[in-house]
Amino acid sequence: MKNKMIELHTSIEKLNNGYSTLWKEEMFLAWQWWLNVLLLLGPWVIWLILRKKESTNRLLLAGLFVYVITSTLDSMGVAYGLWFYLYTPLPYIHTFFMPWDLSSFPVMVMLLIQYKPNFSPLLKAVFFSLICAFVFEPLFIKLDVYVPLKWELYYGVPVYIIIYLIAHRVSRRGNFHELE
Repeated sequence: MKNKMIELHTSIEKLNNGYSTLWKEEMFLAWQWWLNVLLLLGPWVIWLILRKKESTNRLLLAGLFVYVITSTLDSMGVAYGLWFYLYTPLPYIHTFFMPWDLSSFPVMVMLLIQYKPNFSPLLKAVFFSLICAFVFEPLFIKLDVYVPLKWELYYGVPVYIIIYLIAHRVSRRGNFHELE
């Protein structure tokens, strides 16, 4: 088994080196790369301006949850050949550093949680899922940033709903007890 793992690791290393070379020659500094950088930083600037300062920690906890779940699901989707991304911000850890996972999705969820806090979480979740699945995903396909292979846009709707509803629940948690 060890020899098979060494062989697989060597293959993965060669693929990573090939991807890194392609990234440096074709992706880095292309206009789509700049778009990704803007989408990585822009939502956080907006959030810093619009956030309720007294709710910062609560919102960040919900945003962290969204990031962890979406980046994990994204990595799984790429690993299983359901989709892939072009013009990633970094060549190696690209699925854990995608703008929508690290920035756009968490910030959108945090703003939805913050505004109209007594409005139906289910309706907000449906709104979030429809915007993500039928506005953002097709837009990124047209911009040649996201390439679905074995994935239909509507597959994501229930996933986005569940992510939002759990993030909403996380944001409603009571105060934590102090560590002793």
